[in-house]
Amino acid sequence: MVDLPTGDCLRGEKEGLFEKLDPALVPNAAQLPPELRDDYSVGYISYSTVLAYRTDAKGHPAPKTWADFWNTEAFPGARSLRNLPRPTLEIALMADGVAPDKLYPLDVDRAFRKLEQIKPHIQTWWTSGGQSAQLIADGEVDMIQAWNGRITAVQADGAPVAFDYNQGVLETNSLCVLKGTTHREAAMKFVNEAISARLQAALPQIIDYGPLNPKAFDTGSISAERAAQLPSSPQNMARQALLSAQWWASDAGEQAERRWLTFVQAK
Repeated sequence: MVDLPTGDCLRGEKEGLFEKLDPALVPNAAQLPPELRDDYSVGYISYSTVLAYRTDAKGHPAPKTWADFWNTEAFPGARSLRNLPRPTLEIALMADGVAPDKLYPLDVDRAFRKLEQIKPHIQTWWTSGGQSAQLIADGEVDMIQAWNGRITAVQADGAPVAFDYNQGVLETNSLCVLKGTTHREAAMKFVNEAISARLQAALPQIIDYGPLNPKAFDTGSISAERAAQLPSSPQNMARQALLSAQWWASDAGEQAERRWLTFVQAK
């Protein structure tokens, strides 16, 4: 069994790397929303890319939307984005006025035009979660695109940093079973248990990322206060875009990734 970003599972399916899931061995898959499961993989954990900012920045209000992030006059300060098109293109489109539920198929040309506007103001294009956390925690930047779990970690360490799930991009990891495994039945039973409501409800006890089985929030194990902190709780999912792993695994997504390399390297 492997745990991968959902888009990688989809690409692996095309290459014949995974076993088809047996519904009799993975019945809990039926509890997941259709967009989070297919014949070869099931989503099991989520995290969000959010707009985080320093709360000690003076002279301007806190940024609340990606349009604010792009507004360098009203919201001055050093900025950082991730050196990866996914979901930076989605962020650019929301900054340009596209609603979170109207992003796909991505208007790639429009997204890159918007990114050209902010590019001169990006101090650092970060490449790892640890780097993003350090940039905002140390005050090297005033606002940043980052994963929610990285931000809650620096908050726990006392850094004056805040974020909101508004216009976040919910991303997922999925579970797949490798083709030809000698433990096919055991692997599928493991997948089934991992996405059960009971075990999904235990995830928030150890990590600030959210379960993808909606029934986890009905078990009584996740308090209302804790649910409000999780990216996949119903109230927070409603305020975000769900990244389309299907689009990114398509030919259009692969072309966008190649175009990104030219974009970041160009002066």
